[in-house]
Amino acid sequence: MKNELLELTLEPISDIDSPESFSTLYVTAEAYPFFLPMRNQPGVEHKLSGRVPRVLSLLFTTAVNIKTKDYDPKTRTLTIGRDFRQAANRAKLLTGGSGYEDLIRTILEYRDLTFTNKYGKEIHPIKSTTIKTGERWSNKTIVFTAEYEKMMKRNPKTLPLSALPKLRGRSVAAEILVLAALYTPEEQRLAISRDDLPVILQSTGTTSQSPAKLIDTLEVLNFSQESWNFSLTENYIVICPFRTDVEVIGTMQLVRQLD
Repeated sequence: MKNELLELTLEPISDIDSPESFSTLYVTAEAYPFFLPMRNQPGVEHKLSGRVPRVLSLLFTTAVNIKTKDYDPKTRTLTIGRDFRQAANRAKLLTGGSGYEDLIRTILEYRDLTFTNKYGKEIHPIKSTTIKTGERWSNKTIVFTAEYEKMMKRNPKTLPLSALPKLRGRSVAAEILVLAALYTPEEQRLAISRDDLPVILQSTGTTSQSPAKLIDTLEVLNFSQESWNFSLTENYIVICPFRTDVEVIGTMQLVRQLD
């Protein structure tokens, strides 16, 4: 038999790629906090409040930023498939006596919501949805608007899904975790003045910002995840990247930008 040289080459394929999991959540400064007190406009009331819309926002943003069969980027359509439902369950989104009703109501509030982005443009997050009151959400669909999808994809940051169940009932801790994800530099500390905290998180009461309560909050945050280390000084909450391979140099302070 004649010996022939076997020539091999490499060609890219996409259909073998495994879907990414929701174990790492994505968040953007534009999409997550539009309903938060620190971004509310004076005189404007947002229906969305509490834990459910915040966690939903994280799951929505994650779906559009990872490779998952539950999201079709061509049509901007999220299907409430197995992966998305499992992530919602892991985040303890459906717990409580009215957990499912709260979830459906929140999605419909998202559909009806209108808000103004930082450029003064009116945004509608959801274009349409097949989810209805009194029906199960399995395999129903949500179609995002192009503008809102862009907001969810611009400069995304990550945080661990595993932290969310441990922070249920601790709204201040959950908000500080999101601030850490959004604003902590990779090789620097982030400082938040204790005097500024009531302004940044206007939903927190005086008790929540007492030294004893803050110490407890930061201890829970340190227990819940291993991405950042949280500590309290006389004047600041200090957030440091939880990395041993990088020397942390310098500190940046998070301040509210005044109009």
